Amino acid sequence: MDWRPPGWDEDPGAARYFAASTDGGYIGHLEVCASLSRQDVRDFLVSWVERRGSPPRNGTGARGGCAFVSIKLAAHGHCLEVASFGYGPSAAPNNWLLVPLADLMQFAALDLRGE
Repeated sequence: MDWRPPGWDEDPGAARYFAASTDGGYIGHLEVCASLSRQDVRDFLVSWVERRGSPPRNGTGARGGCAFVSIKLAAHGHCLEVASFGYGPSAAPNNWLLVPLADLMQFAALDLRGE
């Protein structure tokens, strides 16, 4: 897939992840710099997503839902932190499915766990 969230290519950070509700279903994509453990990044992201809880199931954005969620991480030694978090329908192809943010967050946790 060639699509990337807004700002994705500006600064890759230490790791970055996006989940999207495409016209073909949910997808997830994780990139991790070579100096970090992919599993440590997955574990951190799952914990972060789950600590956020389930956001309200209402739609977000002018098109009435979200098509993607993106998370970029920074690393300070072996400590990770969320550098940016974004979501919405903007910049996504018009044929992608718009779903509640809660659904994308739930998919992200399952995807990052490998389920």
